[in-house]
Amino acid sequence: MNPTEPYVHWIHCNKCYKLYIKKEASFYLLACKHVICSLCAIELPQSINGPRAYKCPVCSQTTRACVIGNTMPKNIKDLFHPQPYLDGLDNYKIMSFQQEQRKKFFEHMYKLETRRTNLLQGIELAKQKTRQLFQNFEETKAERRQLQYVCQGLRLNKDSCASSTSSGYSSAANDRNLNEL
Repeated sequence: MNPTEPYVHWIHCNKCYKLYIKKEASFYLLACKHVICSLCAIELPQSINGPRAYKCPVCSQTTRACVIGNTMPKNIKDLFHPQPYLDGLDNYKIMSFQQEQRKKFFEHMYKLETRRTNLLQGIELAKQKTRQLFQNFEETKAERRQLQYVCQGLRLNKDSCASSTSSGYSSAANDRNLNEL
């Protein structure tokens, strides 16, 4: 691992939050100080003999851009210096830029973490409701089985009453049997 690599984890697209360190796209620093990836860059038609212009997807300014990499001019490259205080650079300007970029990234990460936490809470609540519904379902099934047994018993008693009437038992005895049920 390159010793300066931990210092570039804060470089990200200010629109989609793709990280520079993953090398999934080219990155640009726009004159408005927003960093964007090539996937989010909105390149405007190039004028004859003029520099390329981009519309910033964050602030909507029309601006110029510089590809982030070793070919950047020194004054722009200094903004990405991992330890400007060691080389006598303009610390305030560099640290302010880097701090603003980190702040945006951490705010995005906080939003993601908050959303993840809310989703996990929602999942836990859904699990609890599912468990309760399953328990209610099992109780209803058991109650249904009990009612089926009672109904079967009633049918058997009714059938036995009907057969006893035909076998010579009195109607009063049948009425008594049905009333007991």
